[in-house]
Amino acid sequence: MRTAGIILVATLCLAPRPASAEDRPTEGGLWSFDATDVVESWEEATQTVRVHYSVDGPNVTRLDDLDDDGVPDYAQDVAERTAESIALFVSLGFRAPVLEAAIEEELGGSPAYDVYLVDFGGAADGRFGVDGCSNDGCAGFYVVENDFAGYGYATIEEGITTVTSHESFHGVQAAYNFVPTWVSEGTATWAQRQFDENSADFVRLCNGLLADPGRPVYQPPGGPVPSFAYGTALWFDFLSERHDAGLIVDFLDAMLDDANAESPQLVFEALLTQRDDDLETAWATFARYNLATGRRAGVAESHPYAGLLDGIDPDISSGIIASDARFYPLAANYYNLLHPGGDVWFVADDALFDVAFSLHPVGDFADDGAIGEPIATWSVEQPSAQRIYEDLPQGGYWIVGALSVIADGPARANVCVSNDPAAQGCPDVPEGGSSSTGVDDDPVGDESTGTGPDTAEDTTTTDAPDPSGASTGASAPSQGGDDGCGCTSGRTPSAWWGLLVLGVLRRRRA
Repeated sequence: MRTAGIILVATLCLAPRPASAEDRPTEGGLWSFDATDVVESWEEATQTVRVHYSVDGPNVTRLDDLDDDGVPDYAQDVAERTAESIALFVSLGFRAPVLEAAIEEELGGSPAYDVYLVDFGGAADGRFGVDGCSNDGCAGFYVVENDFAGYGYATIEEGITTVTSHESFHGVQAAYNFVPTWVSEGTATWAQRQFDENSADFVRLCNGLLADPGRPVYQPPGGPVPSFAYGTALWFDFLSERHDAGLIVDFLDAMLDDANAESPQLVFEALLTQRDDDLETAWATFARYNLATGRRAGVAESHPYAGLLDGIDPDISSGIIASDARFYPLAANYYNLLHPGGDVWFVADDALFDVAFSLHPVGDFADDGAIGEPIATWSVEQPSAQRIYEDLPQGGYWIVGALSVIADGPARANVCVSNDPAAQGCPDVPEGGSSSTGVDDDPVGDESTGTGPDTAEDTTTTDAPDPSGASTGASAPSQGGDDGCGCTSGRTPSAWWGLLVLGVLRRRRA
């Protein structure tokens, strides 16, 4: 369902298949034609879609007829965009919407899919309704706003393109199974961008997820359909950009299994494994992409439209990050560290299994702004105080913490990020916990192997990030072993810092 302003109800949700048909706009019910409307119909050239519209009455559509063929151009455009979107989705590998013949009825006067143009009065701009179901899925109809008068689309064509592709994909979904709202609205919004790569509405709706990034992607708020459910399109689009649209096809195919339809999030791991990927890596990357959005976009790798998104708000922005932190599955926490200079320590009084952490610099030595690729990554496998970077310049940094697995509940610990592990507000590490460093304490230069009494044979390194995409040649050993520190970082910030600042300046001049 497409809404405008207030979010109302979900059209496709997890529920038993309906035993009886919903009323069509010609039969009454919510958002229907009036008895005084003069309703006509027209079928586009491929005979895929039949549009029903009023030429006189409360739901009269736009009557402009520039080609003088006796059919309002608006009604023709709706029918043709609907047919084109269905053709695209089928070409990608999705099932076509179920025909009325599957339920042995012809409700709109022909076998074509029926679209009705009615006045939503600003409360919504489209919906999909179910006629009935068979073993092949559910057949239905679409309702689209009759004129888009007073709506916020830049053009009438934008409104038509947006709503027809969204509602057409609800018809596609009905050929599979009934799914939770976050899947229904998330994939339908994702489909808008497949039909129109530059969909402004897609970008706007993705902000619903960025407004609440600490919430599991598969657990939108309760009640009427929230913006978060539409915003999950950002995750589906990330997956299809990372791989291809076939992943979303396979995802809906998996929904044919009722058990998968009840818990779709459990399908992601299998789909990614089939593509030599894994959920932990994908979600941690997604969380970092989401940081590099809005005014923080432009340097670090992110979504193709990152600069058009609103961006996220930090959970905490301070010189010392101290929090009783909860990291929820398939969600992320974001902290803006206003670093006074010196070492950066991360303290946790409990293990945070499967939470992937990363540290990102802000360009121009500013408190906030365009961020770079991570300069350190770490994990917390036991209570510990970890020095995650040595002698950083004063300036702004961001910490991302993402629980990249599906768990029964959040990972929780009192955490602190500061230049002193004993700073006020930092938790005490329980007895038996470690005090470890994420950089090599022995300044032996480039010949350091990263091994020592507590590191076994761990020689993992990370190249210092260059915003231009080239390596600076600076690298640093990872301290691993038995001390509980799973971090990697660069040792000398001067080289990459200059490149980061230069990269941001070049971007601004472009």
